[in-house]
Amino acid sequence: MQKQKNEKMIDYGRSIIEYLENIMQEEDLYVRKNYLIVTSCEERTKSEANLKEFYNNLKYGLSNIKISAKLLTDAG
Repeated sequence: MQKQKNEKMIDYGRSIIEYLENIMQEEDLYVRKNYLIVTSCEERTKSEANLKEFYNNLKYGLSNIKISAKLLTDAG
């Protein structure tokens, strides 16, 4: 929004942010959980390192839009 020059777009962006913040304050808000399964066909040690790096990049990208992510264990 900061780079926008159109006042109507800035107002629209502000109203969307305010609306979303109000939704987050709702006590009856439903939280949806999604799972992503990523596999690799490489040897175990190499694939573990690559998948861990993929996870860290994905987690960082999702954190930019305020979505938390966690790596599950085998039990999880």
